[in-house]
Amino acid sequence: MLKEIFSFKYLLCPAHCRGGYYFWLDPKGSKKSRRKKPSAREASSRPGFPSGLCPLGVVILNLEFNIGIFYDIFLFLYKKPITMKRSLILCCLISLLACGCAQSQDCPVGINKLPMYGNVKKCKEQIEDDNQFIALCEKSSTRKAAAEHMVMRGWQYLRSNHLDTSMMRFNQAWLLDSLNSEIYWGFGDNLGMQGKYKESLPFFERSLKMNPNNARVWQDASTSYGNVFGQTQDKKYLDAAIDALKHAIKLDPNNPQYYGALTVGYSYYMQKDSARKYMAITDKLNPNAVNPQVRKMLEGK
Repeated sequence: MLKEIFSFKYLLCPAHCRGGYYFWLDPKGSKKSRRKKPSAREASSRPGFPSGLCPLGVVILNLEFNIGIFYDIFLFLYKKPITMKRSLILCCLISLLACGCAQSQDCPVGINKLPMYGNVKKCKEQIEDDNQFIALCEKSSTRKAAAEHMVMRGWQYLRSNHLDTSMMRFNQAWLLDSLNSEIYWGFGDNLGMQGKYKESLPFFERSLKMNPNNARVWQDASTSYGNVFGQTQDKKYLDAAIDALKHAIKLDPNNPQYYGALTVGYSYYMQKDSARKYMAITDKLNPNAVNPQVRKMLEGK
């Protein structure tokens, strides 16, 4: 699926300097590790790339490029020592990309690291890139299937704490299918992991409006509400956190994590009866799901 998107030709398209839209990157690699030629085993195991496809991924990010990465690509493809002829080819590739970037100075930079591209007006070249990307996806699959693929990648990068790359994948998914509720869940979780709890709330709310039957989104929304309460001490956010957890429990009534979180939520109230009630329920399901410090406070120890 989507093999053309991973092709070397597509990755080297000069237009992709304009905001760094569709690049695939091994986010684990520091500059030093990117300069090291990967073994065949390493190449096939790096995240975000189907086995057998080029693992070097992103070579341009927001008007910046690293000649060392091009050198790696050159060696990886040819697997032979650099000769004068190959050096000239490499220089031509770099010149081509540099020219493409130089013509795109007026395009907004870094918007692919913001949910929905920051809702900013894109330049003509970025719109052309969008259309080109969508056309490639439609040629290889359907837009819906391609969006689901990008969502899967978004979660993979989020779980490995590569937040920028994760946001890029969720943005690509949104570009393909803005009616997929999981995309907005991904935006919310990504912002939450950045500590932008209040900014994450509209995305959770939008996801739940589209699909109110996902208990995990209610739980994640509760986490952001709870953190905003911790930052502001505004009780309405605590109430919203508790309400979200109750929705999650309706959908998944045997999940001890939800009851444990409710125990913590109610522990902030002066009256502790509800907190003790939910702690007792949690203990029947999994005693380890109750925060030890909260348990100690509620038991008066």
